[in-house]
Amino acid sequence: MEYDAQANLERLQSAIALETPDQVPVFLHATGPFSAGHSDIGLYDYFHSPELMYQAQNYLYHRFSGLIPFMPDLGPAPEPAGIGAEITFTDDGVPWVNEFVETEEDLEKLSLPDVENAGYLTRMLHNYRYMRNRVDFDIPVYFYSVMSPWAIAALIRGVSNLMTDIISEPVFVHKLVQKCTELEIMWLKTMQSEVPPKYFNRILLNDDLASFVSLEQFREFILPSYQEVYSAFPGCQRWYHNDGNTTAILEGIAEAGIQCFHFGYQVDPAHIKKAIGDRVCLMGSIPPLQILREGTPEEVDEAVKAVIQIIGPGGGCVISAGGYLAEGTPLANLEAMVRACEKYGKRDQVGTLSTKVWHASYKIKDPTKAAPAEPAATQAAVAEEKDELSPNLVELQAALIQGNFRSIQSLVETAVADDVDPQWMLQEVMIPALDEVGRRFSAGKIFIPEMMMSAKAMKEALEVLNPILASAADVKSSGVFAIGTVKGDLHDIGKNIVITMLQGSGFEVIDLGVDCPAEKYIHAVENGAQLIGMSAILTTTLEQMEKVIQLLETKGLRDKVKVLVGGAAVTENFATEIGADAYCEDAGEGVIKAKEFMEAE
Repeated sequence: MEYDAQANLERLQSAIALETPDQVPVFLHATGPFSAGHSDIGLYDYFHSPELMYQAQNYLYHRFSGLIPFMPDLGPAPEPAGIGAEITFTDDGVPWVNEFVETEEDLEKLSLPDVENAGYLTRMLHNYRYMRNRVDFDIPVYFYSVMSPWAIAALIRGVSNLMTDIISEPVFVHKLVQKCTELEIMWLKTMQSEVPPKYFNRILLNDDLASFVSLEQFREFILPSYQEVYSAFPGCQRWYHNDGNTTAILEGIAEAGIQCFHFGYQVDPAHIKKAIGDRVCLMGSIPPLQILREGTPEEVDEAVKAVIQIIGPGGGCVISAGGYLAEGTPLANLEAMVRACEKYGKRDQVGTLSTKVWHASYKIKDPTKAAPAEPAATQAAVAEEKDELSPNLVELQAALIQGNFRSIQSLVETAVADDVDPQWMLQEVMIPALDEVGRRFSAGKIFIPEMMMSAKAMKEALEVLNPILASAADVKSSGVFAIGTVKGDLHDIGKNIVITMLQGSGFEVIDLGVDCPAEKYIHAVENGAQLIGMSAILTTTLEQMEKVIQLLETKGLRDKVKVLVGGAAVTENFATEIGADAYCEDAGEGVIKAKEFMEAE
């Protein structure tokens, strides 16, 4: 397509200065799966051959008149590899960081690497040098995008571990993040030494995981590292990518001095405009899956129009995907996004703030719609039940809600010694406690660290209770639910949250783990699972969900089990196409649908 990339760059700079350019600019964020896919290059080969990486990016650069820039890419691998992590690749070629920091001793061993001998960190550097020499001298090769210190810490410690560490081991977390901050500054200074000064004019920190915490936790554990990194490069613009739901931490993002925020589609654009739009340029937020990958050019056009009408007034607006471009996104839809900026983004068209129903244009549910309040009678009944509990059981409930895993086993043992019926204790004391945790999480009163602490406490409690329950003949459950992350995907945080909420609703949960082949789900169904849940974060692994359903049909098991799917890579349209019984937008919806299926039995 024909487009003036230089004029777009000038508009981008104007928008970052919170001005209203003659036309709203566009920014196309491409990553390995997207780039490799459009050149029919295997992802592993793309990451390991600088020539293939160049060819894929060269095609897109010229296809979009320079709007998709040249930039070396190795996913999340470089910085963790530089500090000692082993990097493995899934069958689909996706890089995976193997967590390895478990103790204070492991932490003390972390040191800054020799960038010329640091695994995939070095490979990233060599890829930049190769591409810099391969492209025409007047075409920039950018080298400014890094994982944030918080994201690196989560990868090398393990996301679930780090979330609980925030509460149980805060000093350890501060030390770990500081080590990662030092690594990041060293790595960026290496980049700066390699890149011509006119092209090293911005720092982009990538950190979806910061959206998991509260504003107070963000300020304590994450914000200082951002400020330290950005301050080390005073001549560079402060860019930030986080396509999670950052609604709770928007003020902290502004406090970091971020100038350009690439935000996710889950955030209400009217809210973010009002909250920080007078201080931060907002880049986003066309849904990368529902609209850009699965939608039509007409739907892309409508979504862009909605965003411009909402965040365009007053300046500081850049149109982009609300996340990185997903594998399989039709190029025609990207063209539609660019053309819609021309169509609706002229300065004289960007008027007063619109009240447009943005989530309808996004093809998603209204995320601001509050869950129905619990009936007053139910709340009174819960309070009455609590009043009837012994002091020890009240303390047990409180320990579960507060995630006090260190004292939980002694409380359960005391209850058993007091002849409290184990089944009654589970159903009337422990499950209501986790149900309360789920309600608080869904209402935004607690966040993932608190949720994971309660899950840890429940796990500790069940270690005492399960052997006793196993010997009882009349144990009741809400149903048997087997859940895992599909083959090729090693993410577990979302799965673990769902497990916590399912246990809180009385389900017997079979945790299949991560990287689950289809046969593992089949085995679970053959051994009594009434529902199975499949999660996928990576778009490259979506086909695995369909394989599981097809194998269920081949084995004659499909009518014996309900299949629920979810995860960041999954949409409702995709779930329908593969024949799943339910698409679950979040953990809370998954539990609700699981209950509905079991009640219908």
